Amino acid sequence: MVLRSPPLRRVSSFLEEEPPSPSLSSRLSEPLWHCTSNARLLVHCAQLHTLLELEASPHGEAAPLAQIYSSRPRVRQLVDAVCDDADHLNAYPSPMDLIERSGLACMCPLVGHFLGNPDKVYRDEQVPLVKHFLDQATGLNQLLVTARQLREDTRRSHFKYTAHKLALLYHAVNLSRTHREVLRKRIEERFEEVKAATEGEGAALGDHLAGWLIELCDEVCALVRAAPPPMRAQLGALALIQRGLRPEQEG
Repeated sequence: MVLRSPPLRRVSSFLEEEPPSPSLSSRLSEPLWHCTSNARLLVHCAQLHTLLELEASPHGEAAPLAQIYSSRPRVRQLVDAVCDDADHLNAYPSPMDLIERSGLACMCPLVGHFLGNPDKVYRDEQVPLVKHFLDQATGLNQLLVTARQLREDTRRSHFKYTAHKLALLYHAVNLSRTHREVLRKRIEERFEEVKAATEGEGAALGDHLAGWLIELCDEVCALVRAAPPPMRAQLGALALIQRGLRPEQEG
């Protein structure tokens, strides 16, 4: 099936090296993260943590960083990228200060271990590991992308696949768990009506139903951009840094 809109999800590997390493979906070009310096630091720390996991033994031990550089050059590139990101944010005296104060050291404890104090325990069970955080972000991003495309199709009166995309929006609501019960109920109340109006030849939505659909998509986009409070808390310091503040300057 060829859709009028671009693909609903763009995934690319950013752990490019030989032999192939685990894939982690890049979020830098997607709507939720687009052009934010703190997102770039988050992604580079996630990449680095993932590669360092490959070097750790089952007992948590790993070779010295200099030795890892020789066997896995991508690690050195990512360490440099993390340092460059931290310098660009210019919020703390050293990259490790920023990584620790922002919560990234708790989410990526191996980054803290290798770039900070190897004897310090950076892991905090109250903070999800970066993989779980990115799973949350992926769900929110998918919800945002789907709502934006459905809204644009409705605005342009492209109704042929409206019911299909509304079903995808329903699925994205389930995955993201964002106001799930409320949004699911709203979609369920009008889905059959939308489906009946857009099936077959001459698919079209009346002004009232099209207006409802645009309003729904606008509400979803606003909820995603607000981000759930737990996610904001997990990287609260980075959010402040993006606004040009240090955490101690808040308020």
